[in-house]
Order: sequence, then structure tokens, then C-alpha cells
Amino acid sequence: SLALKSIPIYAINATKAIAKIFSISFIKNLSLLIVCFHCRHFSPFGPYFSNLDQVDGRIKAMFTVGITGGIATGKSTATDFFAKKGIDIIDADEISRNLQEKGQVGYEAIVKKYGSKVLTNDEELDRGKLREIAFKNKADKKWLEELMHPLIREKIIEGFSNINSKWAIYSAPLWGPRNKFNRVLVIDAPENLQIERISNRDKSTKKIAETIIKTQMNRNERISYSDDLLINDGSVEDFERKLDFYFQIYEKLANEEKN
Repeated sequence: SLALKSIPIYAINATKAIAKIFSISFIKNLSLLIVCFHCRHFSPFGPYFSNLDQVDGRIKAMFTVGITGGIATGKSTATDFFAKKGIDIIDADEISRNLQEKGQVGYEAIVKKYGSKVLTNDEELDRGKLREIAFKNKADKKWLEELMHPLIREKIIEGFSNINSKWAIYSAPLWGPRNKFNRVLVIDAPENLQIERISNRDKSTKKIAETIIKTQMNRNERISYSDDLLINDGSVEDFERKLDFYFQIYEKLANEEKN
């Protein structure tokens, strides 16, 4: 895949070294490479935070993993997996969805602006239609971002103040140029699979799916921010096997950090 073509040889060697350190066999399948880059000085909050001081202290006090990836690469499946392992998750996508549930402030503002055309028969927000509106018109996209980002920001701050697990995960689709986390895991998938997943999940056309992908951060740029890279190009079982590999590593690093 395009993502794998961007992987330098030192990253593969680093992966072998990590596997040896943690007594884990190096998996020859390139789709399971854990890529260890050294460019972690960026802010995973993207536009959600103009000032990170509100959460910096809490982040520095614990081992924290940032997770990002393009649309339909498997971020939600990944965070669900880690949550089942007892890890507290702060998920910007989930926060956004919750704020858009019926009766919530995001829902009310969106319905006031766009009316019933963005609602399902059950009067829930039709996220497929809303996404289509946003990616067809830059002004609509800007309006939605200006509405949602401050609301999401408040919930993120609240989430970091309520972490109970020994380490935590922050997951977001938006990335910026500075870092506050111990590790950054980027999840990627071949573009044809992204398009297929978007179309099946949201009932979107191929054209809309392609437009959404093109408006997101460039794949190689996103990968350049990573410490660890996971390619989600197989079954759910295969994906979870890869995630468990990371879980074992992060558990060990978190314990070392604590001690």
C-alpha cells in the first residue's frame, strides 16, 4: 500500500528491535509492522485546543497514547478493544456523536439551521446526509466545525480530569504540529477499503467517500507523526490480534513509566 511504501528501512529494524525487547516474535507480514518514528512533537488535539495548558498537567501525570487515522480505518474498533482491556478512552469522534444526539446542544443547533432534511424517520441526525452537506460546501463545513469544536473541547478537558486507569488513550481524526503524548499510534487502511467501508456504513456514493478522504490530512503526513503504525487491511480478528500486540507493549511501557 501507499502507506507501507513510505516506511524507511530503519523503521523495520526498529520494529524488530522492539519485538525482541518485549519477547514478541517479529511478524513477517508487512501489514503488521509496528513502525517506530521519532517525530512526536505535535499536538493531537488539532483545532480542538488553542491552549493545551488546561490538560497538559493531567497528560504529563500518566502514560498516554494518542490514536489517529483516516476515516473508516478502524479507530472506533481500536478504542473499543482497548476499553475492554480496562483503558479509559477520550474519543473526539464519540464525543461529537454524543453532542449530536437528540436533545443535545449540537443536535438542536444543526436542526435549527438545516431543518428536517438532515433527520431520519426517527428524528435522529442522519450523519450520512450531514457529512454529504459538509463536504459539498466549504461554508457548511466551516459552520459545523465552528459549532462543534468548542463543544468537543469542553468534553475533552472534562474527560482528562476523570481518568481512572493507569494509562489512557486520546483518539481523534484531527492532528496538528506539536506533541504531548508518550506514544502515537496511527491506524491506516488502503484507500479502496476506506471507500468500501464508508459506502457500506453511511450509504454514501463512491464520489462522496473519495471527497471525504481527499479533504482529510494527507496519508503520508499523518503517518509521519506516528511512533507506531497499524495497517487495518484484513478481518476484525486479524485487526484485534494486531491491537493486542500494541496493548502488551503499552502496558509494559506504562508500568515502566510508573516505576
